[in-house]
Amino acid sequence: MVKLFILMFCFISLFGCGNQNTTQNPREEILLYNQNCSSCHGLNLEGAESWISQKDDNGNNLAPPLDGTGHAWHHSRELLFNTIKYGYYFYDRNYKGNMIGFEEKLLDQEIYQIIDYIYDSWPDEIKSNYNEIHN
Repeated sequence: MVKLFILMFCFISLFGCGNQNTTQNPREEILLYNQNCSSCHGLNLEGAESWISQKDDNGNNLAPPLDGTGHAWHHSRELLFNTIKYGYYFYDRNYKGNMIGFEEKLLDQEIYQIIDYIYDSWPDEIKSNYNEIHN
């Protein structure tokens, strides 16, 4: 019985109590990012080392940082959404990279939660620049 209580407590702590919007459950945003993005973009959104100047063994572009030091903040929320959902090929059929999209894996709401997590990680100056460009 104690094990069941501990298991339920851990589950609720990790996933929250449901029906929360993205700004009320940052743990879910972090979990979604970690499960779907961090293997390429890094746990701290730092991207691959030498992402600008090097390619992977197959000649593909390396994952850029999403922490505000890369180019993600130059892109609209719509473009970020479509890139996560469909992959970068949605915009450029000749793209040489591994961002193939998560259309079959993530719900639209989950994609927006990941975008919120990325946005929230940016320094205030980058957020300000983003808002000025895209709002």
